[in-house]
Amino acid sequence: MKEAVWGIFGTPPHGLWAAPGRVNLTGEPTGYNDGLAMPIAIPQTTLISARRREGGRLRLHSAQGGGPVHDRALANVVPGASTTWAAHPAGVVWALREAGHRVGGADLHIDSTVPVGAGLSSSAALECAVAFASNDLYGLGLSAPTLALLAQPAESAGHLVRYLAK
Repeated sequence: MKEAVWGIFGTPPHGLWAAPGRVNLTGEPTGYNDGLAMPIAIPQTTLISARRREGGRLRLHSAQGGGPVHDRALANVVPGASTTWAAHPAGVVWALREAGHRVGGADLHIDSTVPVGAGLSSSAALECAVAFASNDLYGLGLSAPTLALLAQPAESAGHLVRYLAK
């Protein structure tokens, strides 16, 4: 995967981060409404190969998308700015910045074996991997529960924006 980023972004990544897909054994759909849920991780995983970037830009590329690099100035990373899969990782960066954390630009290459649209939390895995990568790249020192809570607004906004774009 690191070799793919060298070809796309021209420079090697600073690291690799991962988050698993998940399935709820019970509690669907109460988990995101402060209800009880019992999720379990599955073997399918989203991988983020990332590096810090100067110049205030967020660049995103998906191995599954086969499309161009999504390139956006951090000032334009706001809810509703994207109606594609890129809304989810960009939403995490927006949420971290809105919470007062100093997150700068980044190059993120995404590769995932979590099936999209299968109810296995592919977008949540993407958002969590981006949150953990941002935390490490920018030395934020945030705990896993805090990162998960900061990823929640990105999940809600990403799904709403993509729904409204249809």
